[in-house]
Amino acid sequence: MSKEHNTLTEFFNFLKTKENYLQQDSEEVIQDYYNFRAERIAKEKEEKRIKQLKRLELIVQKREEQQARARIYKPVKAQKIKSTGNTIGKKITNDGTTAKTMADIRKLIDRIRD
Repeated sequence: MSKEHNTLTEFFNFLKTKENYLQQDSEEVIQDYYNFRAERIAKEKEEKRIKQLKRLELIVQKREEQQARARIYKPVKAQKIKSTGNTIGKKITNDGTTAKTMADIRKLIDRIRD
């Protein structure tokens, strides 16, 4: 169906719901129709906006859950440090124990030098 046909069908359906439209001025009836149509379009836009916000909320919630899971199961970093020709593999965790581990590495380097 064409756009004009749909518009006319919608207008005549509006006239069916309107009482005493034959006794009113045609300009008033047409203006009422445009107001009715504008209200309907505004409602549809608001419903669409609410649906989009709900979708975004779900996406954000899933992302937050993924990040929380990633923080829980975050792998331990392995850092290799070269010293005096030997490669020493030392695990440095993400919980702030780097300084303690670096001190251990320095002690090991001092032992190797001596």
